[in-house]
Amino acid sequence: MPERFRADTGLDEAFCRPLTDAFYSNEFHRARSLTGENPLAVEAVRAARGKGRKVILATNPLFPMVGQASRLSWLGLKPEDFDLVTSYESDRFCKPNPAYFTEICRRMDLDPAGCLMIGNDETEDMWAATAAGMQAYLVTDCLIPSQDH
Repeated sequence: MPERFRADTGLDEAFCRPLTDAFYSNEFHRARSLTGENPLAVEAVRAARGKGRKVILATNPLFPMVGQASRLSWLGLKPEDFDLVTSYESDRFCKPNPAYFTEICRRMDLDPAGCLMIGNDETEDMWAATAAGMQAYLVTDCLIPSQDH
């Protein structure tokens, strides 16, 4: 991936990585005031883990792992609370491409039919997950409706 980064940007990833990591570890925390929090999310993660379920944070991999860790810290969670957290370092697909969910299942050795995607976006979560063969549960807090309606 460093070669692709250089080809696309003309920049050296080894030079840029410390700069972006510093941003996501520090200044990025200012974005917290623009986000909403749902304490039930933390409770749901802990309850699922307590029942021995695999718990995956399948948020669109738009951030590096350090950015995902920062976002999770706003809720009192950390990447280690999950079996997998997607990030732009490790993922090659994004929602609403069903391949995003198919690839997660492949990496985690999971049958999509035995998975439940819980999300608030009718297209990126519900449509994409069911197209990949998963069951889906729509959370209507902060609902993001489909643009197709």
